Amino acid sequence: MNINHLLITLFILSACILPFVYANSKKKKKKKIMLQSLQDFAAKSHCKIDECDIWYENIIGIDKDAHKLFFKSGNESNLIEKEINLSEIKKCRVINTGRAVSTPTGTQTVIEKLELAFSQNNQNDEIILGFYDSELYHLTLTDELQIIEKWAEIANQNIAVAKVKI
Repeated sequence: MNINHLLITLFILSACILPFVYANSKKKKKKKIMLQSLQDFAAKSHCKIDECDIWYENIIGIDKDAHKLFFKSGNESNLIEKEINLSEIKKCRVINTGRAVSTPTGTQTVIEKLELAFSQNNQNDEIILGFYDSELYHLTLTDELQIIEKWAEIANQNIAVAKVKI
């Protein structure tokens, strides 16, 4: 193989690979910024983030020692920040809102919203964290269902531990 063929092959390969490398590094940078933002939010309450998950423009994390859950959603123009003291919560549940759609193979349920609801000890209203809304994201679900179920379990475990310590 002559040097021209080798150079052309390397150029084509780099032209194909570089956009993926760039997109991946941009995604990692965004995640790092989001994590730092959540850590700063938790630090205002003298807490730390022990575990977290990031998806779209959302991040959720928990300080297992303080039994506090931290949630940030949106961007700078419509940012939602919530801190939930799990020792003041009765239970956590997943709200899965969907609609039935007829298909040639039968009826299927399409998820329109996924929310995490926290029932407070001394109040009737719930604290709601939005994980997915088809009207906002216009995307198909990826890992949101697994993430919300994971965090409902994490929250309920920490609610139980917080009640034992009281």
